[in-house]
Amino acid sequence: MRVSPRMLRHYEQSGLLRPAEVDSFTGYRLYASGQIPLLARITELRDMGFGIDEIKALLPNYNNRTAMQNALRQKQQSTP
Repeated sequence: MRVSPRMLRHYEQSGLLRPAEVDSFTGYRLYASGQIPLLARITELRDMGFGIDEIKALLPNYNNRTAMQNALRQKQQSTP
């Protein structure tokens, strides 16, 4: 999984993924290995065509199979 620095900044600005730490001198963003599953979920949902606001709404229910099936079904029906 490759995510550009630009996308990481975008996810931070959107409130989806905050860095674990930001170096106060350089501003360099550091992410923890424990954040990889969240980043993978965000990337998967983006690849499925969901927008940032939709992803924000879906993440809390990511492990709820019924909620995700409903969201995927709705997304499929809304895509021409």
